[in-house]
Amino acid sequence: INGGNMFDDTLCEGCPIYGEHEPFRDTDGEEDAPYLIVTDVPSKAAVRRGVIMPNTHSAMIEKHLEAEGFDRRDFRLIPACRCPYDKEAYKTPVKKQINRHCRRHLEDYIEAEKPSVIVTLGADATAQVMNKPSVKITKVRGLAHMSEEFGVPIFPMQAISLAVTYPQNEPLLAADIASLGRLADAGFDIAKADDFSTGKYEI
Repeated sequence: INGGNMFDDTLCEGCPIYGEHEPFRDTDGEEDAPYLIVTDVPSKAAVRRGVIMPNTHSAMIEKHLEAEGFDRRDFRLIPACRCPYDKEAYKTPVKKQINRHCRRHLEDYIEAEKPSVIVTLGADATAQVMNKPSVKITKVRGLAHMSEEFGVPIFPMQAISLAVTYPQNEPLLAADIASLGRLADAGFDIAKADDFSTGKYEI
């Protein structure tokens, strides 16, 4: 299901890869879903199909979301960068230029839609949302961070591809989604969610 089209093509002008790829212009999911998932760069095949995640990745995350009582309809997805470019084909300085340029689409979308929480999948998506050159996903995954820029919690998780490709990482994904469940139970209050985790919270 594709959400509303809020993509401004004029923002692409001046990007190092402008005109080389067909960008993903829509959202994947329900327009008014409270949870926004920001993914890594989509594949060309996914863009052609109008989705962001491969079926194996969608099945993996949906399995664990359902296990925590989430409804798939409460989530919508957009990519950190809209164009399905090959990150291995560009040097780091060029990739940083691409990310900076494409972030304007992300900023416009978040400001207009105001999701309740932003879930980021993997280091690149997390860095893009946090507006940092890079992040160590092992240090931030499973922990909510309040975004001063957007005014909502950012919740980083490991990349779904790690759990799909290396099954030994699936428990980490399950743990991340369980932590997201505690954040939801706490009404997106990060301090209360932390108390849930440590057993301090009292009804």
